[in-house]
Amino acid sequence: MRRLSRLAMKLASIAVLAGPGSASPGAPPRAEPVLPGLESRTADVGQGVVLHYWTGGSGPAVVLLHGWPETGYAWRKIAPQLAAKGFRVIVPDLRGFGGSSRPEGGYDRLTMAEDVRRLVRDTMKIGSVLLVGHDWGGSTAAAWALAHPDEVKRLVVIEAQPRGPWSKPEPWFYAFHRAPGFAEAMTAGRERTYLSWFYRNFAARPDAIGPEEVDIYLRSYGSPEGMRPGFELVRALPKDVEVNSKAATHPVSVPTLAIGGGKGMGAAVGENLKPLFSRVDSLVLRGVGHFVPEEAPDELLQSILPFLSS
Repeated sequence: MRRLSRLAMKLASIAVLAGPGSASPGAPPRAEPVLPGLESRTADVGQGVVLHYWTGGSGPAVVLLHGWPETGYAWRKIAPQLAAKGFRVIVPDLRGFGGSSRPEGGYDRLTMAEDVRRLVRDTMKIGSVLLVGHDWGGSTAAAWALAHPDEVKRLVVIEAQPRGPWSKPEPWFYAFHRAPGFAEAMTAGRERTYLSWFYRNFAARPDAIGPEEVDIYLRSYGSPEGMRPGFELVRALPKDVEVNSKAATHPVSVPTLAIGGGKGMGAAVGENLKPLFSRVDSLVLRGVGHFVPEEAPDELLQSILPFLSS
């Protein structure tokens, strides 16, 4: 195993040098995509992290957190509509992704949540918020709500299962992502091929994320260094399990809506949250896969608006 680990690290170092569009740690990609009606901004949130985010609208603050392999652009069909319906919308690129900086570490959910929390509270001077997260963004939103329940008015977790001893077995690709340097080396120069498999096979509608959207996501993921933060999400899971195990001894009462795709995680989203949150309502969207904000934006809006507005 040690020999394999050393080989993987050596291959990864070669791949980073040779990979197309490789960026040095901390250097965000250029030319951020447009979210209609929202402004694109950046903020230094401390600890060497600069977050890129979009914001617009006025009213109660709602923070939208993206998953993998995506960026804040995943909310392009949701954020403008929420802003038009009387919300102040904040859509960050999480650390390591999109236009945000790529530190070497800190990819556990609590650390990523604290990045966004400092953006909202210290930079934007906003108090309590509504949190909506998809995939790893859902687990990050849950981490914020667990650590600071008094700051979160309502929580929506979409197609995410914050890890704990009670969680279902990991998907197969976690093992591939976990070995440091190995996945970076194996996907070097094949980033589009690798990620496109997930876009096609985890969506109920294979065209939900088309070539143009993939092009935009590859601005972030199109090199070994760009892929690394996504693999680090898995490598940081032991800390998530430790934090969530402690949190489960004192479930919090933040009103929580769990949403699963009927062809995705389904009811497992809500079941996995019950050890952590005492007030969980569950909803399964029939015929929808994993990428709910992009596959079924209208149905998702109809599902979350009454919950966020109540």
